[in-house]
Amino acid sequence: MLMSFRSTRQALFLSAIATTVLTCAIASAAGDPETAMKTVGGELRVAGDSLSPNGQKLTLNRKAIPGTDGEVVALKQRFHIGENDVILVMNGNVGACCTEFSSLYFLTVTPTGKAIASTGKGSVDIDADGLGSADVKVDGNQLLISTVTVDGRRKKTHRYIFANGQVAASK
Repeated sequence: MLMSFRSTRQALFLSAIATTVLTCAIASAAGDPETAMKTVGGELRVAGDSLSPNGQKLTLNRKAIPGTDGEVVALKQRFHIGENDVILVMNGNVGACCTEFSSLYFLTVTPTGKAIASTGKGSVDIDADGLGSADVKVDGNQLLISTVTVDGRRKKTHRYIFANGQVAASK
C-alpha cells in the first residue's frame, strides 16, 4: 500500500512538472504578453535571463532601452494615449524574501520607434505589493494609478498620476 501511495505521488508530481513545461512552451510560442508586445513603434521584448548576474532589460526592435534593467522585468498592460503606446512595466525582485515586492514604471513608445522609461529624474517610484494591488485607469491624456501596500496589519493606498512621460504622487 505504501508503494502505491508513493508511486501515485510521484506520478502526480511528474504530471504537474510536464503541465508547467507545456504551458510555458505554449505561452512562449504564442508570444507571451509578459515578455513580448507589439507597439506603435515596433516589437517590444524582455531580453536576458532573470537568473543571470546581468538580469533583464527591455528592447524595442532589438535595441536596448536605457533605464529598463532589472532582475525580473515583465510587460503588464498597454494603453494608447494620443499617438503613443504607454506600457505598464513591472520590475520584480528575485529571492525568497522579495517575492511580493515590485516596482512599477511606464514606458512610452512613439510611432517613430523612440522609447522612454518613466524612471529617473523628475519621476517618483510606484510602490506596490505585487502587481495585483495596482489599478490603472485612463483619464484623457493621463493615467491614474492606485496601489496598496501592507505594513504589518496596516494597508496604505498610494495614488499616482502618469502624464507627459513622468509619474507624480497624487493626493
